[in-house]
Amino acid sequence: MIQRVIARGASRNQIIDFSDNLVAANEEQYAMIHGAGGAKFAPKSTIRCTICDFSKGKGDLSVTVAANLSPETIEALYEASKRDYSVPSAVPVNTSHSLTTAGVQSLNASMDAIQTLWKLLKNEKTTRKELAETVQKAGNNLSAAVKTLQTAKSGESTETQPYVYKYAQDRVNVYAKDSANRSPMSRLLITRKASKDKSGKDVLYPWTFSIVSGMCEVQTYQNGAQGCKSGTFQKQKEVTISISDADMYRMMLRCVRFIHIWEHAQTQRMIQGKAKADRERMEHKKAQEAS
Repeated sequence: MIQRVIARGASRNQIIDFSDNLVAANEEQYAMIHGAGGAKFAPKSTIRCTICDFSKGKGDLSVTVAANLSPETIEALYEASKRDYSVPSAVPVNTSHSLTTAGVQSLNASMDAIQTLWKLLKNEKTTRKELAETVQKAGNNLSAAVKTLQTAKSGESTETQPYVYKYAQDRVNVYAKDSANRSPMSRLLITRKASKDKSGKDVLYPWTFSIVSGMCEVQTYQNGAQGCKSGTFQKQKEVTISISDADMYRMMLRCVRFIHIWEHAQTQRMIQGKAKADRERMEHKKAQEAS
């Protein structure tokens, strides 16, 4: 029996597998290497993430869910697994960006209020009340900007969830339908908690993979893309597993290595096939010209 599992991790009652689900691009699209999905391309090339929960028993009592990750997402997760999250400057990637953005927005708002104040001062008809309100508004916005930027610089988060890394995706298999014309859908959430909990203790299993599977109605957008129609998703199964930094790094490293080896093998085959096709085409053209 052929095993497609690239890497595996386990907790007390769950197992997580990353399996080969890569698909080569069509010959006429050889430079893409990976299948892009859709009617005009080869099936979408992915790494399949499967989680099995056997806390209630094995066999029919176990719960299994799966989601597909693009090769690019695997690369991003590998890079994330290499970070030192105990260093404040590395925490948190997305949150720090949002905090900095919020600080800049508050600073811009305070500058607008100051400009308005200057215009009011030059206007002889301006009342004391208008001046007081504008000064207060500028001061509040400036204070908010300074506080937010200081928070971002220290690496602290204003979010209620102590996530230092977060990735979420929804995937709908629009080609599969049930009797009610609904399609299978998976929701994947990958998070990494802070290295220390509120009491200051080390978090042993900071990475969490959560997959929710269910059914939804498919909606077609104006650009031709299809996705889940809002409010129609119905959850059927859900499994969550927590893993250590070491296991996360080990699994992502193996997946990335496999993808690179696979890409090299496919590229060599595709280029050789293209060179052969080019030679045959040239020979055919010469034969036609000679005749």
